[in-house]
Amino acid sequence: RNPNVTIPDAGGFNTMAIDSIILSGLPNQSNTTFGLMDIGITINHPYDGDLSVWLKPPSGQEIALVRNNGGAGNDFSNTHFNCQNTAHIYLGTPPYTGNYQATQWLGVFNQGNNPNGKWYLKVSDCCAQDIGTLLSWSLTFSTSPCSPLSDSTTLPIIKINTTNAAYIVDEPKIPCNISIIDNASGINHYNDVPQTTLFAGVEYRGSSSQWF
Repeated sequence: RNPNVTIPDAGGFNTMAIDSIILSGLPNQSNTTFGLMDIGITINHPYDGDLSVWLKPPSGQEIALVRNNGGAGNDFSNTHFNCQNTAHIYLGTPPYTGNYQATQWLGVFNQGNNPNGKWYLKVSDCCAQDIGTLLSWSLTFSTSPCSPLSDSTTLPIIKINTTNAAYIVDEPKIPCNISIIDNASGINHYNDVPQTTLFAGVEYRGSSSQWF
């Protein structure tokens, strides 16, 4: 898609550039045999560190592709996010041409979800003075998708759920519940009953650590 959508300057998470596409005719489940393989974006912006980019599937569980990466560098030029042994976006430099792993694991979209329906790409700008444009974006599905997350682990699972699925920002603190799953058996699953649930506030630490 080539939406040429202006990214609102300093709009934060309340006023984003949002574009959508409706997919149909795909298999009704994304999993290990068929699913999302690649996301491409091209964005013009003179200060990449202002930007966060999110992808929201029809199921509603969106993930971050980019979170304030690149500092004073310019643009995301034909940037592709996939899981094909590529470097993490944190290790790249603007204009990020080529293949990268996203901020969050793309296999989340291949957990048995139905890929048919409306997908959204969202771009937020955290700070004033610089204006950019979402020029284009694409989704690629294949029989070699990003691997779904494993259903079990021997490590404790920590889940942070913000109130009303609010975004975590650099002030103010966002109310959240922190749940810890650590079974006596030593095997933990994401949907297990937590042993502990705490109420807390969460934010970026300080005013600069979001760039690191």
